[in-house]
Amino acid sequence: EDVQSSVALCLSKLMKKGRTQKRIATLLNDLMNECIDGSSLASIRGAAYGISAAVKGSGIASLKKYEVVKRLEEACTSGTPNSKEGSLFCIELLSSRLGILFEPYVIVLLPALLKAFSDSNDYVRTAADRTVGLIMGNLSGHGVKLVMPAVLNAFAEPEWRTKQASILMLGSMSHCAPKQLAKCLPQVVPKLTEAFSDTHPKVKNSAEEALEEICKVIKNPEISSISPILLRALTDASGTLQALEALISTEFVHAIDAPSLSIIIPV
Repeated sequence: EDVQSSVALCLSKLMKKGRTQKRIATLLNDLMNECIDGSSLASIRGAAYGISAAVKGSGIASLKKYEVVKRLEEACTSGTPNSKEGSLFCIELLSSRLGILFEPYVIVLLPALLKAFSDSNDYVRTAADRTVGLIMGNLSGHGVKLVMPAVLNAFAEPEWRTKQASILMLGSMSHCAPKQLAKCLPQVVPKLTEAFSDTHPKVKNSAEEALEEICKVIKNPEISSISPILLRALTDASGTLQALEALISTEFVHAIDAPSLSIIIPV
């Protein structure tokens, strides 16, 4: 894979040399076919590297011009296990190569990515986990605002793995864009508290872990100091009385903002 990465780096620089631009449509089509219908993991992964390099070298507009994103979305949602895995590889590498420029396309692909988490094939689920992890790690503050509605909508999906994936994404946002996530807490916390009553234990455990991470973005010192008690009340009704007593005995010196209220009100 190191060789494939090095070749892709060189290919990006060669895309605007000579007559390469005239062949970009044919080149991308051949790479897409290999990425989606390839017979071996090495060839699929290599084609994904090639697509990311070709798009990087020829410009972001080629994603729409040559329907790259459309084909990836179709393969990810309704293709064979191999084509799903190949499309996920390609999305991962496009996000890695293009960075913030790829964010508008993440919104389009996110429903397909979340659906891949509940796929029956282990390799597809592993590829989805890796892809979403990389995307969330590269997401900007503006990107968080863009993806938030799709992530919250995924809570309504019947598949438990899709719910768990959306919860894990919310938790990872606390690291990549804490300020933007804090503004969204009034929408996020009610969804997570609903997940506590989910019938699947992994969904419930993920919601608890995500809420712990998310509470770290609250800047109010008084709320931060009693957040463990408040979290216990949200996850276990028997802790409600202790949480209310903690709130009553706390002397608030700083202003209570919307993120802080989002933790207090459900208690």
